[in-house]
Amino acid sequence: ADGAGSTGGDYGQRLQAVFASFPDDHDTLRQEGLGYYRYQLTDAGRAAPERVADLPAEVLVAAGLATADPIVYEDFLPVSAAGIFQSNLGGGEQRAYAAHANREAFEQALGAAVNDEFEIYERIQAESLASLRTA
Repeated sequence: ADGAGSTGGDYGQRLQAVFASFPDDHDTLRQEGLGYYRYQLTDAGRAAPERVADLPAEVLVAAGLATADPIVYEDFLPVSAAGIFQSNLGGGEQRAYAAHANREAFEQALGAAVNDEFEIYERIQAESLASLRTA
C-alpha cells in the first residue's frame, strides 16, 4: 500500500523518480558542485610542478596530474541514528520524534555548539585545492 516515508509500498519508485535527473558519476557531481572532493597531486603531478602551477583543478584531474576523492558524509550523532529508526515507525511515534528533535535542544543537552558539516567539507575541499599549488 502507498504510504508516507519509507513505509509505503511505492517507496522505491518514488525514490527513483525523485533522483532520476540527479547525476550518478563523480565527474559530473564534482563539476556541477553537487559534492565535496579532496584533491591531491598524483606522482605525475608532483614530478612536474611547472605543469600544475596555473592549471585549473579539472584540467589537472583530466590530465592525470591530480585526483579528486569524494569527501564522504559521516554522521555519528545518536540523534541521527534515532531519527533513522523512528522514520521506520511511521504514525504517531514518528511525529512525536520530529516534534522533539531540534538542533537547539541537542546542543543544550550536549553542552556545546554543533559544527556545520557543510562548512567543514567546504574548508577541506578548499584547503586541498590550495595544496595543489604549494606541493
